[in-house]
Amino acid sequence: MEFKTFDKEEAQRYIDNLLLQEDITVKQWAKSSCGRAYPLLREVKIPRPIDEDTFGVCLHEIGHIKQCNDIVINYGAFQSIKEWKKIRQFELEYFAEQYALFHLKNLNYNHLNYEFRARKYVTMKIAKAYARKLRLEKISQEIRDFCKVDFDKWKDYKVFVDRRYDQIAYFEKKPRDSIQMFVKSEEFI
Repeated sequence: MEFKTFDKEEAQRYIDNLLLQEDITVKQWAKSSCGRAYPLLREVKIPRPIDEDTFGVCLHEIGHIKQCNDIVINYGAFQSIKEWKKIRQFELEYFAEQYALFHLKNLNYNHLNYEFRARKYVTMKIAKAYARKLRLEKISQEIRDFCKVDFDKWKDYKVFVDRRYDQIAYFEKKPRDSIQMFVKSEEFI
């Protein structure tokens, strides 16, 4: 597959248009490749789109705002931030990643590295939710297929996902008797 060469100016215009179209304000331009969305305020903290990765981060955060707007339209307004936070975090992240990937693919930019990062990020959010008593059967098949992880292997283990080293560590739940198993990064690809 041949991808279009990334163009910073085109990407900035695209982000500016989406921000205008969705009535979103940039609260702050981030200095790193991380972002943050403030859905109820319709504000984002995003990096400048200087490559496919930072462009994906911008799209991801805009996706959160769009997602909140879609939920309000379909299900009614939230009464508080607490109500917004009841939605499963990993599902919110998954849908924001899908929004970003949709736009990256539509523009024919190289989305493969960003997609790899997105899989790890969603998997990490699922591991956090699992540590907080998420029942694994609550993970939809769509999200399971995207992450390319056999979540059923997690049963009866404490799980830690390390985004930097592309590994998943499984720890037996028995105290002082823990083992680690590492999954090769190819499982995410």
